[in-house]
Amino acid sequence: MDALSDRVRVVELGRTVQNRPINMMVIGHPTPAATPEAVAATSPVAINCNVHGNEPGDREACLIMARQLAFSTDPRITDLLSHTTVLIVPTINGDGRANNTRGNSTGQDLNRDYSLIRQPETTAYITMVRDYRPVAGYDGHEFGNSRAGDLPMLPPRHQNVAQPIFDQSQDMIEGHMYAKGAEAGWWACPYGCEGGGNVGLSEETILRNTLGLKNVTNSLLELRSSGGQTRPDEGNTANNRRRKTYSALWTFHQFLDYHRADRADILKARSEAIETQAANTGRLVFRGSRPIPAHPAPHPGDSPPPLDAPPADLILDNAPCAYKLTDAQYNGARTDGPGGVGTTVAQRIAAHGWNVITIGDEHYVPLNQPERGLIPLLLDAKGVEKLTDGERVYPTLTGRRNGPLTVTGFTCADDATINGPVTVRAGAALVTTATTISGPLTATGAAGILLADSTVNGPVRIATTTDAISIIDATIAGPVDLSGNTTGTDAPVLAGTTIRGPLRCTGNNPAPHNLGIANTVHGPRTTQCAAL
Repeated sequence: MDALSDRVRVVELGRTVQNRPINMMVIGHPTPAATPEAVAATSPVAINCNVHGNEPGDREACLIMARQLAFSTDPRITDLLSHTTVLIVPTINGDGRANNTRGNSTGQDLNRDYSLIRQPETTAYITMVRDYRPVAGYDGHEFGNSRAGDLPMLPPRHQNVAQPIFDQSQDMIEGHMYAKGAEAGWWACPYGCEGGGNVGLSEETILRNTLGLKNVTNSLLELRSSGGQTRPDEGNTANNRRRKTYSALWTFHQFLDYHRADRADILKARSEAIETQAANTGRLVFRGSRPIPAHPAPHPGDSPPPLDAPPADLILDNAPCAYKLTDAQYNGARTDGPGGVGTTVAQRIAAHGWNVITIGDEHYVPLNQPERGLIPLLLDAKGVEKLTDGERVYPTLTGRRNGPLTVTGFTCADDATINGPVTVRAGAALVTTATTISGPLTATGAAGILLADSTVNGPVRIATTTDAISIIDATIAGPVDLSGNTTGTDAPVLAGTTIRGPLRCTGNNPAPHNLGIANTVHGPRTTQCAAL
């Protein structure tokens, strides 16, 4: 397809444990955008087709659909591909597919590893999500319950998922798929269904929950793997296989249609979710699901998955500002990967795309960033499936402060009012939420500056920062200048912010981006920030 269609580019995301390629088809019209950042600007959709090697139905549907997208002259197809990019990963678990096993070659169920990313397959997919930033997704499976519907589906239920993402995912499932399925003759229902058992819960290791915690509207898709009460001829193996594959093909095409029709709502939900998460407000839940309401019988949604309410000991009402990791925790060797060799916590945090600020031999992971709901699940002592026990760091500055502030070390301001100029010294860091600074903010050579849901009544100048810059949902009454910042793999983020003055960005490596959330700038935008 890559060779025969200008619409398709195949990229290798990584390799399996047994060194099989993990390929992704990048599909757009007339040609797909050239780089991951350019693809991200098209609000792409992603389909993960075959995480369990012995569940091939969705994979076959993905390959059929990829050919249709690559070669069809249908105006609907060309219109869809002209307004987004479709990312299809046919076989993330190539080793499991080759051996017809659920897990990968180590026996790991990859759909219990997307947050922990202990395996190269899950690391490849999560890194793709970081770089390509899909706004919506589907994850394909098969379900061995003969009393299920044709197409059990489920949104990200974990209670740390932002409400707009849960609501938008439910709209895609119940508002679109249920109704269109009824018209087309497919029986869609919530995963669980009659006799479904204790499934569809809140584990953040499951892709639908991981994606929801990454602010992606998405759904699980299960294909009933055996004949059911509405398909009496499916004792015939060939008929059953065809039904599974074509039900998935129908779903994936409807997914593209939903994105085309509701793209503005999907992007609005994503923007609201990112701003909500970055504000770092509300409790943290370490395990627990949102309920899925039942539909009145005889609707196939009359048997939803279990309630899965969070127990009291897995709720933290007073969220910290950040987690502090020692160098041993952050860079130390691990044994939880294939062959007893695991990647470091630092490498996994980088794959997730989180900002980290290093001061001396201490590493701080602030919570005022877009994946606030996922960070504690991996770094807090309460985490059920965590990477390490980070130290909770609570705000060091609250309430009113009159006069100039000079920041040294790691300073976290929450619900604070600072009446005076703020200067961040070289090697220091400032993290703020719900804070007002009445005066200029100047940082030269700082380790990190992260502002969320905050106001600066004065100019902001941030130069030669070494680790992280993030300004989300802020209001700045004055010019903003980002110059000469070199933040490694973490591009400076300037998103959803109102700037009453010019915006100038020069010599930053990497260049700033806006996560797809436009800023409002009352003045000229120049050089690297011209498109933000």
